[in-house]
Amino acid sequence: MKKIWKRAATAVAFTGILSAGVMDAHADYKSDFVYTYAGSAQTLANQMNLYPSVMIAQMALESNYGTSGLTQSANNLFGVKGSYGGKSIVLKTQEQKGKKLVTIKDHFRSYPSKWASMVDYTKVMQGSHLSGAWVSNTSNYRQATRALQGVYATDRYYSSKLNAIIAQYGLTRYDTKQAKTTKVSYKVKSTSTSGRITHTVRAGETLSSIAVKYGVPERTIAARSGLANTNHLVAGKRLVIK
Repeated sequence: MKKIWKRAATAVAFTGILSAGVMDAHADYKSDFVYTYAGSAQTLANQMNLYPSVMIAQMALESNYGTSGLTQSANNLFGVKGSYGGKSIVLKTQEQKGKKLVTIKDHFRSYPSKWASMVDYTKVMQGSHLSGAWVSNTSNYRQATRALQGVYATDRYYSSKLNAIIAQYGLTRYDTKQAKTTKVSYKVKSTSTSGRITHTVRAGETLSSIAVKYGVPERTIAARSGLANTNHLVAGKRLVIK
């Protein structure tokens, strides 16, 4: 009996270790998603009078940290409906009707890339009906998330969900004073001989953030610049943008 108990205890302990490992991996993919796109979101939000923290939180919530069917099949990170460049995808979605959740089918925008989704989101957010979430019309991000509830999304807990994500990942660190400006300048070098636009990598920049700045897909910049490793950029490296 003792041997059987010991084996059972060992099995339980081993299962516990596996479960912990699965939980850690589950948490890691969420963190990886947030920090992969945080820099690019900050750049765009700063340009468009939006809170970077709110943009990052919406991206995480709407795409389920990049794992939703809409994101994987249409690169749609923000659940934006309609069509983009004439392209859309029809999926089931839940809408809040009073206290009930109703499942319906709707058209969602289909993007050629995730950076296109991010850029388009900032344009959608310029609509007057969403002006309550602008930096210039609020004192803090909580007022912005409150303004989105019932307007951007019908979920009656939308604001609290966004606030929870912002708190969990400390996203207010991205809400710098620069976020109150509507335009951010970038150093773009253009050679007079070839007419090419190049960008000199600065410390901390990623290929994703650079792609968003210029509105050019990451793979295009990588191909034009002969990048072998797109996950690590060396400061001082000159990239060919166009």
